[in-house]
Amino acid sequence: MSTALICLALLAPAASLEPGWHHRYEGQLTDRDENVAKQFTLNCIVTAGSVYWTVEEQGAGQWPWSSRYGKWTPDAPAESLPALLLKTDDFTSVIELPSPRFAAPKTLELGAVWSANGRNYKVGKTKGEWRVSSRNAYGAAEEFVVAEDQPLIRTLRRDLVVGRGDRYQLNLQLADSQRLETGDIESAQRQYELLIGLRDELKRPARVRENQWTKEQMATLKSSLPTDPAPGLKAVLAAAALDVREQGTRSNALKEMNTKAIGKVPTFVLELAKLGGGSVSSEQLRGRAVVLHIWTYQSKPLEEPYGQVGYLDFLARKLPADKAAVLGVVAHRPDQSAKDAAREARKLIQFMNLGFPVAVDDGALLDKLGDPRQAGGGLPLFVVLDPAGKVVHYHVGHYEVDRLEGLKELAEIVERALPK
Repeated sequence: MSTALICLALLAPAASLEPGWHHRYEGQLTDRDENVAKQFTLNCIVTAGSVYWTVEEQGAGQWPWSSRYGKWTPDAPAESLPALLLKTDDFTSVIELPSPRFAAPKTLELGAVWSANGRNYKVGKTKGEWRVSSRNAYGAAEEFVVAEDQPLIRTLRRDLVVGRGDRYQLNLQLADSQRLETGDIESAQRQYELLIGLRDELKRPARVRENQWTKEQMATLKSSLPTDPAPGLKAVLAAAALDVREQGTRSNALKEMNTKAIGKVPTFVLELAKLGGGSVSSEQLRGRAVVLHIWTYQSKPLEEPYGQVGYLDFLARKLPADKAAVLGVVAHRPDQSAKDAAREARKLIQFMNLGFPVAVDDGALLDKLGDPRQAGGGLPLFVVLDPAGKVVHYHVGHYEVDRLEGLKELAEIVERALPK
């Protein structure tokens, strides 16, 4: 056997992918009944020592554009690697995707076996490619087809158990590979690094469920986003531009809603949804500073940051009971009855061990305060009333969390609203 043939027959674990290529993968995530839950495209730009990637996904759940790109290196943290976001009525799960490089702890050769991460691996071979199969202790299988001359994954089939024991299968297939010109590689590397640096500058985690930009951040995005997309970035940059436009329009509408709410004196009577029952009215709360936290309070799918109720509960326990009160308000979905919403809220209250009372709104309170969903915004909505029942603060979405003090901005506003 010639030296060249020996090199093709044995693939060492230290082997790297050939740089200068754009590999495009197409994939599906199917449930146990073979229904397609998600379809996706994974783009990989291979450079010396790293892989830049983007993910485009359709189906149940989706990352915002700022979490659809990144850089893979051998020592990269898991959060910086490509993943799908699967969201169902019962759960939300992150589905990890592999790097295009198959990393084996030993040389790939026919019959090679090893164990790693609770799985037993075995190497087979067909003409021109390696077949690496594995199973874990529960029988969940995965199979890789790897190129013979480099550790490039061509196909992947992986059994998954997600949510509360639901079985899915991930399938990934190399659809296209194109060699890039030197100038295209350099341009792509600059754009990917610019976007990664921009995300860091905006203090955005690599994986985030939603984006809420400040006016200053939107200005930075408008001036910094590339206009001539490098390979793999066209869909990401189109989504980024659309997000900035929509948030600009939404920001103006919410600003107008905020202006209308400040100084308003709402009247409301709500039935508490806490397990102990009871009711609450504006008269019972008058004379104290009141924080209204209006959110869905749904126990499923339960996903961070849980409307920031944990931080709010921390604040509520520190406030003087004779001068301040925190009231959670359930804003149920249009397709959900108040009874079902209350039942879900009770589950969440018990799970989160919340100490502040929670009430159910029939829609009247949000109508009086201004429902941010009508302006393209979302929940939670935080409203602070002064002791006279007047709105002194109206905040849509989540607060920035202080590492030591939690919802510091909200705490300072409540402190100023306390009766003297």
